[in-house]
Amino acid sequence: MSALTPDAMLRVYSRNIEILAIKRGWNTARVAAVLGVTANTLRRVRQKRNRYIDPELLAALIDVFECTPNDLLLPQAGIDYNSDATCT
Repeated sequence: MSALTPDAMLRVYSRNIEILAIKRGWNTARVAAVLGVTANTLRRVRQKRNRYIDPELLAALIDVFECTPNDLLLPQAGIDYNSDATCT
């Protein structure tokens, strides 16, 4: 596996959050409420407007989605990471 550029890693991270939320039927507001952050904070992450991955938010996402760091940070098979589709 080749190394991801910082931009690619942010794209993968935001898309994986999107996929995990969709699998649970959660919208941005629901995920933000469960995480204890504002919907705007989560939207910035999901729209790739942050320049880095906040380790505290990453840890919270791992707990909320009951997943591994790899589930959030690495590309998953069968997922289109070039799509800009998002849920509301």
